[in-house]
Amino acid sequence: MFFFLLQTEYGDIFKVTLDHETDKVKELKIKYFDTIPVTSSMCVLKSGFLFAASEFGNHVLYQCQAIGEEEDVEASSATLLETEEGFQPVFFQPRGLKNLVRIDQVESLMPIMDMKVSNLVGVLRKFSDSGFLDTTPPLAVSLIGDDSLMQIHPNGIRHIREDGRINEWRTPAKRTIVKVGSNRLTVVIALSGGELIYFEVDITGQLMEVEKHEMSGDVACLGIAEGRQRS
Repeated sequence: MFFFLLQTEYGDIFKVTLDHETDKVKELKIKYFDTIPVTSSMCVLKSGFLFAASEFGNHVLYQCQAIGEEEDVEASSATLLETEEGFQPVFFQPRGLKNLVRIDQVESLMPIMDMKVSNLVGVLRKFSDSGFLDTTPPLAVSLIGDDSLMQIHPNGIRHIREDGRINEWRTPAKRTIVKVGSNRLTVVIALSGGELIYFEVDITGQLMEVEKHEMSGDVACLGIAEGRQRS
């Protein structure tokens, strides 16, 4: 408990030391320590290790090979900062690890495996050729059946087959789709006014209207079990 390690949202770690006499703090000193990936939690062990639970990547176990006492590292305190002109800021330069050594890591369960930077104009052109409507806000976009895409928008359901054929189901006059629940086999939509309409994918891969049901009021939420029909 003779020092604390604090991390900023950029990953920089600072060592904070309190100088005190009995229970009265005389000075608070802050010194740049090291920079590691941003963590959601850090734990310093009495055996000289630091466990860093990463916010975005692998969790890492470090060993402390030094405690940041070098004289050439920038430090700040009330005494050091106070001048005749007032308090002066202290700046530091991030660097590679000096006080910490990586010993082991726990791989993240959700790593980024690949990334590509594409020409935005080309992406928009591909989108325009996909069969999706880009003139209306989508309520849901998903896979449906074995090889098809589905776009649900306020005025209908757009079913896009693998060969490019498009089947469009339109809402009745003056009614719009307000809520959607779907999985790979079924779709339920709620129209304004509270009517439910249930669709299923048949053996040919076609999305077919199966049943309607009038509710007593507007629907606030819909949910369908994954991989199930009529559930």
